[in-house]
Amino acid sequence: MDTLNIREDGTYRQVIHVKLAEGPPISFEGDWQPWRLEYSEDSIPYLHLTGMRFCGMNPDVACDKPDGDGYDFCEDTYLPMKGEGILIVLGNPETKEIPPSALRQEYINLFYPLGSESSWVYSYQKP
Repeated sequence: MDTLNIREDGTYRQVIHVKLAEGPPISFEGDWQPWRLEYSEDSIPYLHLTGMRFCGMNPDVACDKPDGDGYDFCEDTYLPMKGEGILIVLGNPETKEIPPSALRQEYINLFYPLGSESSWVYSYQKP
């Protein structure tokens, strides 16, 4: 389980607990860190999460490393991530802009872009 607790005040916290078939479990609990929302020229929203860890989705990546990369399937381009995670925000197609309060709505999915065939997805859950 890789959980992002996102607050409207512009902070988030990541908690990772993953049991593996082989090897020790992965466990990480981060501090509250800043997040920001940016839009591409095509109005695609990207959620930038300072210090996001990638060890929940890839056990070969150490939890103490906040760097990664991905492939943005919306823009068809490589997406480097230095000291942050960048998630593509996909939701209601009629919504042109997504205010911070919308990040807690049920129709929002956050995709870590691994490519067109596979992505790591965070979905909204009621508290």
